[in-house]
Amino acid sequence: MKLSERLAAVHEAETHCVERRQQISDTREHLRQELHRSATPTRILVSGAALGFAVGLKEPKGGHQSLAGKVLGGPVFSMVLEAVLPGLLAGITAAAGLQSAEEDEMAEEVNDEEADAQAQAEAEAQAAAEEAAEAEEAAERAAVKAAAAKKARAAKAARARRGTA
Repeated sequence: MKLSERLAAVHEAETHCVERRQQISDTREHLRQELHRSATPTRILVSGAALGFAVGLKEPKGGHQSLAGKVLGGPVFSMVLEAVLPGLLAGITAAAGLQSAEEDEMAEEVNDEEADAQAQAEAEAQAAAEEAAEAEEAAERAAVKAAAAKKARAAKAARARRGTA
């Protein structure tokens, strides 16, 4: 294997490493943004409270059950959990959906603004192209007039030479 082939292979491997590093960095940044977007204080508190209740319901292995464990582990509390927990989870899900809908609307507005700006830039470019075409036509007309004037002067000079000769 020649030295140039080895150098090409090394450069290709370095390029691949740089691309992969950038991809990992982009993915990590996206994960961080999603975590910050989804981990609101309300969600953290609600999930902590729900997990606290779930852990508190577990009976100790060798000890006596406390009064709180008897009350919280009873059928009444079971019914309350069955009635409240789905509604609580639905509210959290709805809040997340509403937040993502608002983000989608904002992204759509930005896309509309970008499309408007692009359309305006295209219109300005088309107007500039039309002005350039008009200027080119005017230059061609001026060149034709200059050629005609030059031809007329040459003809006049030829007539003058014929008349004096």
